[in-house]
Amino acid sequence: MIVLTGHTNKATCEIVRQRPNTILLPAPTSEPEEASFGISAPTTSTTMAMALGDALVIVTAEELHINLAAVFAKNHPGGAIGAAFRGSQKVSDLAIPLADMPNLENGPNTGADVLISAYGSESGWVRCGTDKVVPPCSVKQLGKRDMDSLVSNIHGLMIPSSQWINIPAETDVATAKDMYRSLAHAENTILAVMDDLELIGVLHIDDLA
Repeated sequence: MIVLTGHTNKATCEIVRQRPNTILLPAPTSEPEEASFGISAPTTSTTMAMALGDALVIVTAEELHINLAAVFAKNHPGGAIGAAFRGSQKVSDLAIPLADMPNLENGPNTGADVLISAYGSESGWVRCGTDKVVPPCSVKQLGKRDMDSLVSNIHGLMIPSSQWINIPAETDVATAKDMYRSLAHAENTILAVMDDLELIGVLHIDDLA
């Protein structure tokens, strides 16, 4: 347990006395909170608590993720870290490599097989070989009636490479948004991120938002 409190000494903090392994983070206020606004406004103490929370989040994110800035950009796009990350973001930064997707191969797979594979996929994407993909938005549209149906019979589930739109890997995300603005609401539009003739990965058009 980590306790953020105005106590500066463990001996005066009842929580620490009851739980000796507790970590005490002293955060004494410079003046009573009533003195600032005339009421017990959550000013200094709240600011300290938020700072501690941010610090814990950053440390945890560094342990769990490789690209800390990308995590903040995705989950807190309005923050300074997210804004800085977006400034130099390329479509290649968003692309999901096919190698990172569970492969259904070419067996007689059902909607249930897709759902199970997507559940175990870090990105939520699933592929069938190297020329068909199922984006997360398509997985979410699967209904009960689709569980026993062959994927080939589920309309719009698998997106073949013949329908992918090639885009250079170094394209800025902002530029890509402008280029494909008219497709923003198109169903299952897949962008194939290319480095010359090499496929870096794919992304759904909504991932540019």
